[in-house]
Amino acid sequence: LVNAPIFVSTLAILYLYLVAKGTISLSRWLTGGTVPAPQPHIGFWSLLGHTTYLFITLASVSLFMTLIVFMLASAPQSQVMTASEEMMNWDEVVFGVPLPFLLNSKFINYPSIDRFLVSCYSYLSMIVLVLVVSLFLFDKQLFRKFSFSFFLVVALSAPIWYIFPAISPGDMYHENIFKIDNNQFAQAPIGPAVRDFSASLKGVWNNTEKQYFAIATFPSMHVAWAVLILYFGLLLWRPLGFFLLPWAITNAVSAVYILQHYGVDVLSGILAAYLTIVITNFLFRLENRYYSGSGVYKIIDVVQEDVKALLRHGQEFIRKQNP
Repeated sequence: LVNAPIFVSTLAILYLYLVAKGTISLSRWLTGGTVPAPQPHIGFWSLLGHTTYLFITLASVSLFMTLIVFMLASAPQSQVMTASEEMMNWDEVVFGVPLPFLLNSKFINYPSIDRFLVSCYSYLSMIVLVLVVSLFLFDKQLFRKFSFSFFLVVALSAPIWYIFPAISPGDMYHENIFKIDNNQFAQAPIGPAVRDFSASLKGVWNNTEKQYFAIATFPSMHVAWAVLILYFGLLLWRPLGFFLLPWAITNAVSAVYILQHYGVDVLSGILAAYLTIVITNFLFRLENRYYSGSGVYKIIDVVQEDVKALLRHGQEFIRKQNP
């Protein structure tokens, strides 16, 4: 809900841009090219075809990713319980403590840190959106790579989710949705912001009556996507690292702190992101070696040229106002 206005505004701007561009192209097509066209120009049918292909591609992959998650959500309850218990056991083996509840005990008396960590976790989608728009406007190849890797990491993680269908430590232990006896964490103290956040998700991702569970825990996509954002953000503009690196680290801590992930989910999320980056770069090197076409995303080139032209006009206007 926090990010909905930004998302809708972005779509509205893109829609208005495409309508304006399409109107100019359609006018030239109907008049046989007599209507002057600003540069860069793209034909109406070419604009329609390239734009349609771009949105169909992204929509198809998004639908495929959603279907994967929903299919995995039907894992048997006994398997979900076993996998969740294994994740907590692994946390104690790797870190020596039940990490999610240890972090809460450390920061529960610091309300500002409590709220900050919850906010950091919640704003991932907004940061993804900002990066996607920036890549779309300024670097076509990085946009394609990031879009591909964003969905590839889900495909790589899906088999692991199937083998280890664990739910979050918050639902498994603190909310105790399976009514486990002798659950030592059911009454564990948690921060007020974490408590409010957990309440907002209650019954949304996990429902024992309808038997569907949010098992995309190990590895953590919040962490994997944050690593991808950091990597492609640095490739786009290195100074972004001053913001993205601290944010990525804090995002990983917050994923565990707000009881949405185990500590081992963070480690596996980093590994999943690393493998995704390696595979993405390898596949795009193959594309550069064996594919010599002009590509199907010409609309991105047109948008980028329009943005550059807009920036040039803006600079010229500023210079004229300040001779």
